Amino acid sequence: MRISGQAIIAEIAPADRQAMIDLHRHIRTVTDTPIYPEYAQANIDFRLYEKNWATYFDNKAAGKKDLALKATLDNRIIGFARFSTANPDDPKLLAIVKDGWAELHWLYILPEYQGQRIGKQLYQLAKKHAADWGCRQMVIEAYRDNPTTRKFYESFGLKIASEVLSHNIRSERAFDIPSVRFVEFNLG
Repeated sequence: MRISGQAIIAEIAPADRQAMIDLHRHIRTVTDTPIYPEYAQANIDFRLYEKNWATYFDNKAAGKKDLALKATLDNRIIGFARFSTANPDDPKLLAIVKDGWAELHWLYILPEYQGQRIGKQLYQLAKKHAADWGCRQMVIEAYRDNPTTRKFYESFGLKIASEVLSHNIRSERAFDIPSVRFVEFNLG
């Protein structure tokens, strides 16, 4: 466990599953609503969050290199990060990323707790764990039109490595969202 201010950072446990689903829904609604097309905002299929967390716990049980960390303050989960080893599917990314890399899937902090270095602590721990797994690089995808997220990663000196359309199936009708990919080249 690490302490950032008063927030405690720890691995997400199976007992946290429903709290994580609820927090993920809330954070997605708060942070992504302005980015999602109108038809998607009204029809978000929140069952996908249940599936995402079920996949995480299945991966953990199977011994895969997949880790989720939570930030807790006063017994309330206020943020989380999930990362794993992965394989690039973007030809532009393949030209940049070499063997031995991880992907940061999510890093969210409730808006009222942002700016308190909790996100930075989660990011640094994700990098450390990925390096311990033997990864040398980490890929992060962020919505292009989310300036807060882009500014966060740019504050670490990261530059946009490629632009992609993220295929999003969080509603009855799939949609693409313009996104950017950052690459952290130095996990050590």
